[in-house]
Amino acid sequence: MLRCYYVVDHSNNSKFHTILRSLSEEIAKFWMTRRFMKKQDGPYSWLDVTILFTIVATGFGILEAVIYSIGASIPVVLIRGICVPHVSYGFLVGYFYGKGMKTGNMITKWTGFAIAWLIHGLYDFSLSDEFLAINENIVIVPFLLAFADIVLAVILIVFTRKARKREKYTTRDILA
Repeated sequence: MLRCYYVVDHSNNSKFHTILRSLSEEIAKFWMTRRFMKKQDGPYSWLDVTILFTIVATGFGILEAVIYSIGASIPVVLIRGICVPHVSYGFLVGYFYGKGMKTGNMITKWTGFAIAWLIHGLYDFSLSDEFLAINENIVIVPFLLAFADIVLAVILIVFTRKARKREKYTTRDILA
């Protein structure tokens, strides 16, 4: 059976480390995107915000995949290459943040961040020894989460294609 617990360190307290790691990664991506948005003059559209968050998250995910793949086995490298969860996390944060900025709803702005943090933490924890110790038969969970990430990436593509044609998503009225 393929062991895919290569993400989280194997300490006895991996739940706590997973929560902190996923939170710190989401904060870093959020901070970098917001920093970029504040440096640029002019308003953004809902689509712009979604794309910016997704681009930053993609870069972060590629960097992380390269770092974790150095010296790893072929299956780990392949899984890292196929599973692009940071793209999905960036899409979720960007979509909800853009929607919140557009509507002025603070709860909506932070909903995407909370969902991305939750899924990210669950994905990282599902790759830990502690998770496998619960029951080795539930090793399918990381693969289900990876599948959900791929589905979210497809939704991103569909959203982007449709949003380009709708004024609601392309009107530049969001100030950073």
